[in-house]
Amino acid sequence: MSITIQHGLTPRHTPAAAALFCRALHEKITPILGDIPRATAFLTPAFEPDRAIIALRDDQLLGVAGYKADGRGIINRNLTLKRFWNEYGISAPLRILGLLILDSMNRSNGLLVDSLVVHEDARGQGIGTMLLDAAEQRARELGKTQMSISVIDTNPRAQALYERNGFTTSKTEHLGALKRFFPFKSVINMTRELNPSSEPSPTNPSASPSG
Repeated sequence: MSITIQHGLTPRHTPAAAALFCRALHEKITPILGDIPRATAFLTPAFEPDRAIIALRDDQLLGVAGYKADGRGIINRNLTLKRFWNEYGISAPLRILGLLILDSMNRSNGLLVDSLVVHEDARGQGIGTMLLDAAEQRARELGKTQMSISVIDTNPRAQALYERNGFTTSKTEHLGALKRFFPFKSVINMTRELNPSSEPSPTNPSASPSG
């Protein structure tokens, strides 16, 4: 079966997307939102369907690229203070602060790919590159001239993928005192300028890990 790239997240794929998102990004998420099942249940209602690009094979979700543009990303809807308080109680303010600090490390003057995750059984098929190409197409449709993405320092495989797709390191953000709470020490911000006359890069058959 061929792989289909689709803009937008359907309701039937949202739970699978949230589970994939939390498994792949657990180093960032679980220190703040708890174990993977708890984080997945909490984040599922917060997904913004129109801020996702998905890869499907025979209606099976293989990968997700979430993007942020004009102040709105893949995680927004229903992620309210009330929901945090109901789920986490007195620790809610600290958890929100942790998310805000991590979010502040992801910077972009154009379109920010704020998550790129591929199912572990589907890696090595070029899906990450397909999703990046689709994100570039979306950036051009929105009139953006730059794409950005970030990767933690414990994921060199993802960083190598992004470099192969034309991204270069723009800044490294260090966690400082917060590193005691996370299994990584820094977030690497990468950018790619979009030449108006150029086309998206050809599909790369390499694996596509998360960042």
